[in-house]
Amino acid sequence: MSSHERNSDREKRGRSQKWGTIFSDHDMDLLKLQMASYRACVDYPCCLFYKELLDMSPGAKVILSVRDSPEQWAASARATIMQTTAVKPDIPGPLSMAFEGFSKAMARVHGVNMYSEETDIKEKYKEWNDGVIAHVPSGQLLVFNAKEGWGPLCKFLGVDVPDVPYPMSNSTADFKKMIPIAMAGKLGVGEF
Repeated sequence: MSSHERNSDREKRGRSQKWGTIFSDHDMDLLKLQMASYRACVDYPCCLFYKELLDMSPGAKVILSVRDSPEQWAASARATIMQTTAVKPDIPGPLSMAFEGFSKAMARVHGVNMYSEETDIKEKYKEWNDGVIAHVPSGQLLVFNAKEGWGPLCKFLGVDVPDVPYPMSNSTADFKKMIPIAMAGKLGVGEF
């Protein structure tokens, strides 16, 4: 392993540890520092902090990704992201810390243990979407279903539609393929 690879791995672990601290301690100074060199962020972990990020960048555009129904989202979530707690003890180092922090942040944001079978995650999905819609100024918000393709997304961002098909990945099957890679410690979780 080259020194560059070791330094890169060290940097990834450091970023994962910072996100763990942001999740666990709700450290907004660290969030600001973590996001300083970025112009955009996608999905987790940043979406948990959309209000704080809007405070930091009041004119930012927000894209709320939605599914056809809360039931569809809940089925997908239970088959993918909710499975991480089942494997978390076996995941090495920084990734395990990231999942632990993520679980704490989810509980803080949603007020419940989102991983519990007793939690009505369909209702939490609706509450989350309603909260984002209520909080983000309408001119800065796109409520977007990926099946709509490039058109509304590119229009909202003020860019041309690419001459390639809209990507349709991140399926349950894709996610499940990623879990063994994560457990082997080879997932670039430090990239977030």
